[in-house]
Amino acid sequence: MDNLSELIEQKKRETLRKILSKGIALVSVTRGGTRIISSLAKKLEFDKVSVFVPEKFSGETDLNNVVFFKNIKELLLEIFHSYDAIICVMSLGALVRLISPKLKSKEEDPAVLCIDETGKFVISVLSGHVGGANELCREVARVLSATPVITTASDSLGTIPVDIFGREFGWKVFADHDTLVKVSSSVVNDEGVAIVQESGEKFFSVPKNFKYFTKFEDFVQEQENFSACLFISHREIKKDAFKIPVVIYRPPVLHVGIGFDKGVKAHELYEFLKDTFEKFGISMDSIKTVSTVDVKKEDQEFLAFSEILKSRIGAEVIFVKKEDLSKIEVKNPSAQAKKYLGIPSVSEASALFCAKNGKLLVEKQKGRSPSSQAGMTLAVAIEEHMNI
Repeated sequence: MDNLSELIEQKKRETLRKILSKGIALVSVTRGGTRIISSLAKKLEFDKVSVFVPEKFSGETDLNNVVFFKNIKELLLEIFHSYDAIICVMSLGALVRLISPKLKSKEEDPAVLCIDETGKFVISVLSGHVGGANELCREVARVLSATPVITTASDSLGTIPVDIFGREFGWKVFADHDTLVKVSSSVVNDEGVAIVQESGEKFFSVPKNFKYFTKFEDFVQEQENFSACLFISHREIKKDAFKIPVVIYRPPVLHVGIGFDKGVKAHELYEFLKDTFEKFGISMDSIKTVSTVDVKKEDQEFLAFSEILKSRIGAEVIFVKKEDLSKIEVKNPSAQAKKYLGIPSVSEASALFCAKNGKLLVEKQKGRSPSSQAGMTLAVAIEEHMNI
């Protein structure tokens, strides 16, 4: 396995563990099934694994903290939405009939796997993509030396899974249900599909029915030749610019640096951020970090601003040491920062520091607090890692 394949597999495992944070339930109904899940519980590398065994087979497992049950139907209906994944050793037909009253949608239902009585096959039954069942199926099959059975079309064909594309790298997906269905249909039915990638990781090979573009403007010239589009970018493009169904992916590649004087309110910082992104036509959904100098780490308004960011866009907030900022070369040094902090820049330097090997996308912008007239500055840097 090459380095790229290893990196992708590592990312997938990390993502799967996040998806299954509420835990995995292992359920058996027979003596043989109890032995299988007992073995599986010892080998699965997840933090929360619960084991459910029929009372009459209580002597068939040496695990601690096993829950013994009397009625399998009552058990499954009770625990169905308490776990992120349920793995059962029983017949597929019986499992489907038992869980059918609890089914809601792929966004709400847990991942469900079915293992045959001999442990030869592991079947991904429910929530294959969004719920992580397909990846979990492969993991369980690996542990049991079994054959994974995955029937979703994109996995069977080895093409791009539209609804979770880039998830292991933190990409956010934007499309309604009908659009996802239309685009997925184009992908698996070998129709012409455009993939436009302006930022983010290039970790995938391009399927034969796709054409790859690195700029939206180039794609527009050929748009009528395709039935669907995957648009991967930090840029905002008006939806009416697309004449075909499109799924939008936002890779977390933008790093925002902020400088501000005392007197600026949290909501004013957020509005300044929002207005700047609108002005330059870039998406706040691609923000990875928001940073400032570490002397502001006790500032209550910035801390309140941090909470707004976490709740609305999930961005990481970073306080950068002055000595680190002093080493960053910037286009627009600040006399104020030099006078009061002894460093040449806060906003541009912070953005570039967090972007590592990135470049400045939005040079320092200046603003004023409407309530106090205190100064604010903001800059945006972008990561450059299209090929990994």
